[in-house]
Amino acid sequence: VTVEDVAFYNVTLKSGAISDSETWGADNSPYLVTGDVTVGSGMTLTVSPGVEVFFKEVSDDQSSGKDVNRSEIIIDGGSLIAVGTESDSIWFTSNAEEPASSDWYGFSFIDSQVGVIDLQYASVSYMTYGFKFNSATYFYGEEGDYLNVSHSHFRDIASHIMDSGFRLYSGALMTFEHNIFSRYNYFLNSNNYMYGGSILTIDDNVMEDGGYYFIDELRLYDVTEDGPTKMVMTNNDINSSYAAFDYIHINNYSEDEYSVIMKDNNITVDNNS
Repeated sequence: VTVEDVAFYNVTLKSGAISDSETWGADNSPYLVTGDVTVGSGMTLTVSPGVEVFFKEVSDDQSSGKDVNRSEIIIDGGSLIAVGTESDSIWFTSNAEEPASSDWYGFSFIDSQVGVIDLQYASVSYMTYGFKFNSATYFYGEEGDYLNVSHSHFRDIASHIMDSGFRLYSGALMTFEHNIFSRYNYFLNSNNYMYGGSILTIDDNVMEDGGYYFIDELRLYDVTEDGPTKMVMTNNDINSSYAAFDYIHINNYSEDEYSVIMKDNNITVDNNS
């Protein structure tokens, strides 16, 4: 008989659903996530500047979520605010001595609607996905929903930065600015739809060592009084191993504004055969 005793010292352990909005503050850092942490509808998980969040490698003591063997932060209708500063960034990473991609699962979504996702000055690494949507995860601009990632570094991701798939409605904003994304497969995988004047902005990012497509599937619909639904992609440095784009469908012609704006991007493809 082998008895294994595991002890953790000088860390704050986290696992399970939060019962109310809560803040992970610097005074209790570092945090060690041993199982899925779920943020329910109407609740907000706030992570303060300077906080380090480690995930126990290939472990999930909740045995729940999209991967029962890996811990994830599950957004079940709630919000995640992790806004660091230039001098006090926030870390989400593996606790392994020799970390590897897929040590933890990533940020996942299980409800059809979400609140606010805001990551700034964050270092995020060694997971399966960046953002794993729920086939149709809805952001409604009229309700204040948005996703923003800025001044952050995502790296060593086994699969995609964003996967399967989001729905932006009524002017919802999804923004990626001033980031570095390193060693991943797709930036944006399939089944993503935009409506009602919503805007996807991808500006001033470095995307290096992408594994396949940069954008696999994106569909844009509707022209509103404020203008068309838009994708604005500017000033990016993108490297992909196969091809930059697979499918962008535009169904919202406007005489006054372009629906897709791409300019001043440097795109290199290693294998375009």
